[in-house]
Amino acid sequence: MNDINHEVLIIGGGIIGASISYFLSKAGYDVGLIESKEIASLTSSHCDGNILAIDKTPGFDSQMTLRSQKLIHELSKELILPFEYRKPGSILVCETEKEMQAAEQWVQQQRDYGLDFKMLDKQDIKNES
Repeated sequence: MNDINHEVLIIGGGIIGASISYFLSKAGYDVGLIESKEIASLTSSHCDGNILAIDKTPGFDSQMTLRSQKLIHELSKELILPFEYRKPGSILVCETEKEMQAAEQWVQQQRDYGLDFKMLDKQDIKNES
C-alpha cells in the first residue's frame, strides 16, 4: 500500500468527484482521487451529455443550469482532453390554451433569469425542421 498523504481525498471519479478534484487542485490543494474502475466509467459514462434547462424551475435551479452550461463552455477551452457535450435544446408542446398561457408565463420567468427560451408557433416549428 502506498504511503501517500493528500490534503483532500475524493472517493469516486465520476463527473462530480472529478470536478471537485479538478477545482480543488486548481485552487492549490493537494488532492487524491480514488476510483474503483476507470475515471467516469460508471454512472457518468451513461449520461446523455447535455445540460437541460427545460425541466428546471425558474430561479435557483435554472440559474445553476445556466452556470453549468457556461462552465462547460469554459472547460472545453481550458482542458487538454476533449469531452462530449451536446446542446440540443428542447421543445415543450402545449395542447390547450391553458397550457399555452402557463408556458408563456414560465418562458418569461426563465428569460427574466437570463435563460435563452423562446416561444414557437406552428410556423416557427415548420421552419425549424
